[in-house]
Amino acid sequence: MTRKVNIVLLLLFAGCFLPLSGGAQVRYVSSPSRGNGNGESWENASSNIGEMLAQGSEVRVALGTYVLNEELFVPAGKRLTGGWFDGERVESGTENTVLEARGEHRVATVAGLLEGVTVTKGLAVREDGGGLLVESTGEVRNCIVRNNRSARYYPQVGDYLDKDGNLIPQAGLTPSNMPDVRAVVFWVNPDTLASKGNRGWAVAVPDGPDGELYSGPMDFVTTWAETDGILTDHACATLREALADTAGWANTQRIVANSDPETTSVAQACLDYGRAGEEIRWYLPALGQLRHLVSELLPVYASYARLIQNDAYQSLIMYKPSYSSTEVGDNAVWSIQFDSDYYNESGYNGVNKTRRTIPSNFQLIPITSF
Repeated sequence: MTRKVNIVLLLLFAGCFLPLSGGAQVRYVSSPSRGNGNGESWENASSNIGEMLAQGSEVRVALGTYVLNEELFVPAGKRLTGGWFDGERVESGTENTVLEARGEHRVATVAGLLEGVTVTKGLAVREDGGGLLVESTGEVRNCIVRNNRSARYYPQVGDYLDKDGNLIPQAGLTPSNMPDVRAVVFWVNPDTLASKGNRGWAVAVPDGPDGELYSGPMDFVTTWAETDGILTDHACATLREALADTAGWANTQRIVANSDPETTSVAQACLDYGRAGEEIRWYLPALGQLRHLVSELLPVYASYARLIQNDAYQSLIMYKPSYSSTEVGDNAVWSIQFDSDYYNESGYNGVNKTRRTIPSNFQLIPITSF
């Protein structure tokens, strides 16, 4: 998880107050509340800023510190002003009218006008703008924004990827977002500043009728590729070279480009795995990528099980040999065997050089980069 700490910002905007319409309803806030607390006057000021924003078109906040247990929203056409004392705005009002977040939320989203307050201790999780998020209709005047944070969630092995390419933490999986899950993360780039598309790899979730990892275009695939020769423009004759190959996307593109267009290659089947309207790009993994998947099978299985809520289901997944997009040479490619003996042992005894003809127990594993 990387954190961005907002430095002290004093936002000074020139201009006068926005004019209020004749029918404007003013509400008053103080800490603590006063009188009956209905917010209709200073004598009866409320201590709840959110409730007053829902009732009035302008909310005037007296000097004090206001602890917020949830994010405020200043709607378009409304204004929230701080720095009030004895019915008047005072010179030191901004520093002494403090909106302080408590919990994992930003202080406020502003679609209207926010003026004359100090914004502090906000936290935006997986988003920017720990203190304030200002929408296109919003305006912030004479405010101090300090000691706020934005915490972008960094993925972990076992997290989920939805159809739009958005990450779902394991703890964030719910019945409502389960139908959108398309993949499980199996490798995360240690470079926390990696750009989108280079942050990690995720493997497709099982979608076959018997717990198979793949269905659909695979039904029409009878060979890794019909065309002879090296299709990826490079061959990895040794195991060391093959395990270093992680260019699955580039390999897939080259295989398709150099294959007989009248046949459906394994690479083309992976590209066709995408559903209409989804943002994910699928491809045939290189051997180096499959090696990482093998090393993380247990957490991937655990995430599969949470997704389908059936621990026994994992025994049906990936206990088969799989082709990679890494070529050995003419008419031979590297494959890998997924089984318990492989990932419980050291070495690479599960890796094989395989002819391009697809065996009956072949398994296709599309992956994606995010």
